[in-house]
Amino acid sequence: MEANDDTARKAAWTSYWATGGLHSCIGSFAGNYTGAIGRFWADVFATLAPGQRVLDLATGNGALPLMLIERRAQDGLRIDAVDLAELSPAWYRPEVHAGIHFHPGVAMEALPFEAGRFDLVVSQFGFEYADREKALQECLRVLDGKGQLALVMHHAGSVLVEVGRAELENQGFLLGESGLFPAARAVIPLVRPGARRRRPAWQQ
Repeated sequence: MEANDDTARKAAWTSYWATGGLHSCIGSFAGNYTGAIGRFWADVFATLAPGQRVLDLATGNGALPLMLIERRAQDGLRIDAVDLAELSPAWYRPEVHAGIHFHPGVAMEALPFEAGRFDLVVSQFGFEYADREKALQECLRVLDGKGQLALVMHHAGSVLVEVGRAELENQGFLLGESGLFPAARAVIPLVRPGARRRRPAWQQ
């Protein structure tokens, strides 16, 4: 992924998280994730032993750390949460949530943690936006030999992905050599006030 793409993506998500939303599915959930997603994470979190370490990738404003700490607050779990963007988790209080540490400005492809540190690496609706091969290598590097990786991602056939694919095709049409924007640039000199217009051959 190009560096300028990362910069633009970081700026967009920083702006989004500054609104204070807990997760990226605003309007779909009144609070944190529930239903099938909530049950999936409940099952994953139930496998953790007290005191184990968890890493959340593309954490946003910390939906998964919040869910985990609400379910296992008494077990002394240590949670590191990273995101490329700057974050604004309204629920987070360092003095209350001592086991949770947010790391903004961190890419999944270059994690600042030593090898074998974590017992569980998780991500929800974030891993698919990374360079997946590099991000997976980093996940495996920081996982303990007996650790586990759990991901929830947008399905390739989901409405969100289909809409994104259509938008990219439309952008390609607009920006391509025969698209709307190049055509408009070619026409503007002919229609601006005072432009000298060439008469059709039959009028010459």
